[in-house]
Amino acid sequence: MRNFIYVLVLCLLIYSVSSLAQDKDAEATLNRPVPANQWSPKIRVLLGRSCVGEAGWYSGETQECAMLGNIYAKQAKQQSVYFATAMLKYSYAIKADFGIVKHPWLDGLHANGKRPRNWPRNLRWSVHRPLWKQILDTIDSWYRGEIPNPIPDADHFGGGMDVPRAELREKWKRLCAPRNFRNRYYDSRKKYTGPPLGKKGQKACYLD
Repeated sequence: MRNFIYVLVLCLLIYSVSSLAQDKDAEATLNRPVPANQWSPKIRVLLGRSCVGEAGWYSGETQECAMLGNIYAKQAKQQSVYFATAMLKYSYAIKADFGIVKHPWLDGLHANGKRPRNWPRNLRWSVHRPLWKQILDTIDSWYRGEIPNPIPDADHFGGGMDVPRAELREKWKRLCAPRNFRNRYYDSRKKYTGPPLGKKGQKACYLD
């Protein structure tokens, strides 16, 4: 009888631990910004290349790379397309015109961290390798749902060159962003209704 009770308690304990692990996995899946069937090591690296091209080498440290991922994920949902499709359509840095990538060395960035082909001779890869690793680490944390979205209403972003289109013509509402982010972020569903805009566009607004 004692052996039976011992086995029963042991089985209940194993079941409880297993259920807890399954609950945690389910919770992690719900928090992921991209469905598992749309994610792969290649997509991870492609997002990293886009982050370097659109937000710079320190976008891992500032976590702006995660913000770009949020924008691509939102674009994918709005357009009912795969995450990779939305990213390739949106990110100028990784677009290819007639099969030619605008920044050849970006295409040479890989998960193994080796020096990219066509890397500029005047730049030391040993300086940029840890920055590349930090970007990939940030992407991993973002995909696991560990990095909160600091600008949840944003569905578009752009640099200074995008001001005429985004702010003067489209009149998208510029949103407050962390001061160390390189890009401007917008909610295209809301329109700017303030005073007439000059060449610099809407006034900067920071979260910090």
